[in-house]
Amino acid sequence: MAFLDFFRRDLKANNAKPCDRVFWLFLFLRGAQHARFAALRVLCKVGKKLVLAGTCCELPAAALVGGGIYLPHLNGIVVSPYARIGDDVQILQQVTLGVDFDKDPYAAPQVRSGALLGAGAKVIGGVVIGDCCKVGANAVVTRDVPAGKTVVGANKILG
Repeated sequence: MAFLDFFRRDLKANNAKPCDRVFWLFLFLRGAQHARFAALRVLCKVGKKLVLAGTCCELPAAALVGGGIYLPHLNGIVVSPYARIGDDVQILQQVTLGVDFDKDPYAAPQVRSGALLGAGAKVIGGVVIGDCCKVGANAVVTRDVPAGKTVVGANKILG
């Protein structure tokens, strides 16, 4: 997909207008992903840092694989650059997608299409969150979640 396709899907998912912070975030994120010149890539990264200033949000362009990412609140979202986030994923505030340095410092979560990560959720290590899964608020996930399931608490998978 091209830059404009991803950008349009992100804007539609967030209902973002040019006066919104999310509009500029996705403009710089998708620009950094698709820039062919190093100078333009650096400019997009600096723009992204300025947009995210004060939000405590770390959202690397390398982690966003799909389009239509919904971010209603940017506060405290931390994503590993090794993580992979699919299409139409909803990420609420204070979510962490991180690595487990004790096992493998490069094994990060994969969040498949249509997943919902609730406020304060922590997904740690090389786990796969399946299609259309829901991770509850303040849940801690350290093992794979099958498609369509819901996770609450500490790895408790509901039907």
